[in-house]
Amino acid sequence: MNESENLMPLKGSADFPFWEQDLARLFGVPPVELQKIRYANLQEGVNFIRQSNRICYSKNAARATAATLNLPLENLPWLQEPDATVTPRPAYAPPAVALLTALPNKTANPHIIMAQDEKGVAVRVRVKNKENFRGGMKVQATLISADYYELVGHCPRYPGKF
Repeated sequence: MNESENLMPLKGSADFPFWEQDLARLFGVPPVELQKIRYANLQEGVNFIRQSNRICYSKNAARATAATLNLPLENLPWLQEPDATVTPRPAYAPPAVALLTALPNKTANPHIIMAQDEKGVAVRVRVKNKENFRGGMKVQATLISADYYELVGHCPRYPGKF
């Protein structure tokens, strides 16, 4: 059994089964070379996705990358059969930042402050330390769940001042 059969990478999702690190090892090139090819030729959401801290390639993208590197497909049997069309996924977008107004500190948890969103609904905001937050301060936070946010940036250094 040769190395390409032994290390057949099917670790990602069904549409994007190949991890970039495994493809680099199987193709015999440094991961930086695959990264350059990915930046130049591939589109996120169609040819690859970011899954946690990994880059997952579709079969068509792996085949195109092997062709770009001038690798013969007969050495890579898992790339020879044609692939069905991949349903495009949206590219990664950073979470939206909301501007909230801090309410007076009434929680027992030292890492949670209460704030109001733009609709006037009270929400919880996770912070490193709530000691210097005061009511009426404007804070930026990203949404984690329905009424739970996380602070963007640092906590105030002085009471009531960023």
